[in-house]
Amino acid sequence: MLVALIAGAFSGYPMGFVMAGIAVSFCLMADVPIAFLFTFVTRIYAGILADWLLLSIPLFVYMGLMLDKSGIAGRLLTSLARLMGPLPGGYAIAVAVIGIIMAASTGIVGASIVMLGLLGLPAMLERLKIKSS
Repeated sequence: MLVALIAGAFSGYPMGFVMAGIAVSFCLMADVPIAFLFTFVTRIYAGILADWLLLSIPLFVYMGLMLDKSGIAGRLLTSLARLMGPLPGGYAIAVAVIGIIMAASTGIVGASIVMLGLLGLPAMLERLKIKSS
């Protein structure tokens, strides 16, 4: 399975499909009844839908991605960075302030970290290139 996972990772397919395909193919090679696979998936799916907290995590990550793609979070970052401009590390302070705002609005640390990584890192690297050249 590890060799198949490594080959699938380098094939270019999304990892969710690769891991699901490897799991199903190895179950079929082991002669696991297909009815067992359907009941197993149904029980896992029902367990996730029964717990609202587990359902909210991908939705908060989606909210962070939509804030990034729409440009709202980017404009917030640039305006905060301009506000903190005279201070050393203005972008870092702006990212920390946005992290505080996102943590207060979402309540889930993983969603805030994903959003800050997608938003803050490219802006800070771009700022670094501008300063160094």
